[in-house]
Amino acid sequence: MNRFNVEDIIRFINREMDETERTDFEAELEQDSQLKADYELYIKINGALKAHKHRNDIDDLAFKENLRRLKWDYFSNQEETPVRKLRINKFYYVAAAILMALFIWAPWNQNSYNEFFDAKMVSVEERGSGDNISLLKDATEAFNKHRFEEAKGKLKTLLATDPDNDMLKFYYGVSLSQTNNFEQSKEYLEQVYQGESIFKDEAAYYLALAYLGKKDKKNAEEWLKKIDRESGVYRKSRLLLKEIQ
Repeated sequence: MNRFNVEDIIRFINREMDETERTDFEAELEQDSQLKADYELYIKINGALKAHKHRNDIDDLAFKENLRRLKWDYFSNQEETPVRKLRINKFYYVAAAILMALFIWAPWNQNSYNEFFDAKMVSVEERGSGDNISLLKDATEAFNKHRFEEAKGKLKTLLATDPDNDMLKFYYGVSLSQTNNFEQSKEYLEQVYQGESIFKDEAAYYLALAYLGKKDKKNAEEWLKKIDRESGVYRKSRLLLKEIQ
């Protein structure tokens, strides 16, 4: 019976074995096909975990699907002997525990985001040229249909002619956050929060969402706690705060 187990594989990968034990493990790895299979599976899962930790623009759902497919490809054609099943399950549960901890630690995914993002741009009648009114309507339509790249461009044009308009700043800031322009988004939303417009608390709320998009729970919580109790987004902010704590 093979004397090396899953813990030994991890120790070998992490270079925690002494020279003699390492030599014995390498020799066994060449001889024992089961040990080699367990070793290769660990390498794959460990690589997937590292990729997940450092990714910036890989969707959570796609990542989970890759892991599901990896598991299926590996286990679908294995022999069903009791010993093999016990050893494979032991290793798989170790990996599953790691993955479960990872997803619980970082609960912010696209489904969660969609639940709490419900910004709608309401077009208001503004003084100005007909071109500006038409552009505002176009920006509103693009924003509400989640065409944020288009909305961002139109709102930027409107802001150039009305740079102190907090409504335009707010929706521009949200559009920036939705197109992966975090630093610029933060700049505009913070400006709105520092003012006294009706968008003040909403700016804090969507700043919190932007921070969560960056996996920064600490700053997200701080911004959620700034929201006034009388605000229309207060209840939603408390639900979100509870979700991420």
